[in-house]
Amino acid sequence: MLARWARAAWVLVLLASLAISSRVSAQNTSSAQLDGAGSFTIPSLPAMGGAVTLEGWVRLRSFASWGRLVEVGNAGGNDIIILAPSSGTSGKPHLTIITGGGYIVQVDAANAIPLNVWTHVAGVIDQDRTCRLYVNGQLVGSGTASALPANVARSANFIGKGSSDSGLDGSVADVRIWNTARTAAQIQASMTVGSVSGTTTGLVAAYPFGATGADALADVSGNNRTLARQGTVQFNVGGLTAPTLTTSAQIDGAGHFTISNPPDLSGSITLEGWVRPRSHADSARVVDYGTAQNKIMLLASIGTTGRPTLYIDFGGANVLNLMATNAIPLDAWTHVAGVLNADRTARLYVNGQLVASGTATGTYSTGSPVTAFVGKGRNTVDAMLNGSLADVRIWNTARTAAQIQASMTVGSVSGTTTGLVAAYPFGATGANPLADVSGNSRTLAQQGIVQFNVGGPSSPSSSARLDGAGSLGIPSLPALGGSVTLEGWVRPRSYKEWGSILELGTGASNEALLLTASVRTEGKPNLTIVSGSNYPLSLDAPDAIPLDIWTHVAGVINPDRSCQLYVNGRLVASGTASALPASVVRASNLMGGLGRNLGSLDGSLADVRIWSTARTAAQIQASMPVGSVSAATTGLVAAYPFGATDATPLSDVSGNNRTLTPSGTVRFNPSGPSSPVTSSSNNGMVAALNGSGWYSLPSLPSLGNAVT
Repeated sequence: MLARWARAAWVLVLLASLAISSRVSAQNTSSAQLDGAGSFTIPSLPAMGGAVTLEGWVRLRSFASWGRLVEVGNAGGNDIIILAPSSGTSGKPHLTIITGGGYIVQVDAANAIPLNVWTHVAGVIDQDRTCRLYVNGQLVGSGTASALPANVARSANFIGKGSSDSGLDGSVADVRIWNTARTAAQIQASMTVGSVSGTTTGLVAAYPFGATGADALADVSGNNRTLARQGTVQFNVGGLTAPTLTTSAQIDGAGHFTISNPPDLSGSITLEGWVRPRSHADSARVVDYGTAQNKIMLLASIGTTGRPTLYIDFGGANVLNLMATNAIPLDAWTHVAGVLNADRTARLYVNGQLVASGTATGTYSTGSPVTAFVGKGRNTVDAMLNGSLADVRIWNTARTAAQIQASMTVGSVSGTTTGLVAAYPFGATGANPLADVSGNSRTLAQQGIVQFNVGGPSSPSSSARLDGAGSLGIPSLPALGGSVTLEGWVRPRSYKEWGSILELGTGASNEALLLTASVRTEGKPNLTIVSGSNYPLSLDAPDAIPLDIWTHVAGVINPDRSCQLYVNGRLVASGTASALPASVVRASNLMGGLGRNLGSLDGSLADVRIWSTARTAAQIQASMPVGSVSAATTGLVAAYPFGATDATPLSDVSGNNRTLTPSGTVRFNPSGPSSPVTSSSNNGMVAALNGSGWYSLPSLPSLGNAVT
């Protein structure tokens, strides 16, 4: 690292593009997970030609070749209109009109949309044959058709798949079909999930997948064109992709929990929780409960199949293995629940839907010590869950399907609920992340490495996507040294070498403060002080942060030269600098990019802040919610929530007016179905850098002595 810092020059990149999308409010965030295994057919549509708009939200896991968002056509394979989120496997959205004579228009977006991020896509055909393609409400492509699509009834219509080509590998939300050419302003104004209904002029069909309280397959346009499900589809209705749910425990195969003083449950039992697997670890547990002779386990995966399982063992041959038919998706939140009745009938639910049932045999015997585990099994050889958990609960009642569905919202049950033995929302209710909120005080004991995302943007409403193609420049800062704190939320797509969160420098004099998301390509956050050719501090976290998950990182420099590095509010590394950073004006400042020729962050940033004080662990933890600090906060030099507080995405909300300057490609994400509200319930923007963008910061004041 040292040689690369020393030889590199500051780099300026010209502005290539900046797409700032209208902010939207996703108060209900229901979606349909297709993941290449399922799709929908739409009933026959009335004559549609001339003016047409197709639109919807999509979250891709991969760029499946020509995977459709919507296709409307006829059984003969002619007169087809296609809106695809990926032209071939390029990831570039695409609008096509096909007639019996061939293609009369093909419009492609200039750039690929990101994987694992919700993106709104719309295709519009106007009466004058002009065709337009929009991404997140912004025009990204246009062309002129050689003819209008035929005004014919359409009997072969699909969501998630077409009459040919691959199925869409990902999820869709709020898909709509119109017989009008919607304007950019209309598209932007109605991007909120569930915001249109049958009273809207020109609406032919609308499928919010349950967001409005209707059935997940229902058409809410008033035209009753109910979907027919094909293959495997899972619905997330008000679940952890929802905007109000931002609290979870990241285990990632490195940690788990034990439950203190678990009672002997010999009658009815329900085990439930949310799980987001990164991989299907071998028989990874959500909950493992019982004694050596009698145990009940809720597994996220039986073997490595990814199929949730309720495993009941009453000793000897008395074993019931109740398995779901299908695997749950990776990198997506899924609710699982296992129920055992007093009569030994058992049921397994996925996202509130019954997926398996059976009857256990044998007799439960009491007397042995009861042990209980979350995220791992009772045996030392058992694999730990590779992923995250949220709101895990244990009941001494057999919960019905209606009860499970009604209480799936994170933090919605408490000690007043009948039959609740233990409940672990990991801080969602304001309690300690290890606390049991059932009122029974069965506190978790953390084993190994667990990271808690409490109130942060594991679902931010506002962030900047860089994706390795852009950055943001910060204006010159006044003398900044001594006490300093640098902090922000980061969601890396890859461990790009020295992916930067912040670099505050002086240019030629080579005085720099660096907070990076990854040491080299190891994924370990780092805090560095550079002074000429010397490095008074280079402080690494011991472990990598996860990919495609929001993580809060903070670096603190104190006046006594002690330095701390925090991940999700927890101290992960500390050290002593050989010297304090020079208290000098900093005029070469970047967010998401390194001026030392090491490339920009491949991922997204949210609520990045610069302080002229050394923030304590308690202060960092208390202010982690996006948009929770203001100009009145002592020591705040600059704060960039990217629109979460209703300011513009480039605004500094510290009161010091250090507005960002984008360089390269920087995209701000509107609050789509995976983008929850901020702490202040204002839906803002998310800036995604993804290794191709960064921000330059205005000049900073003298920062020395203590920095966060």
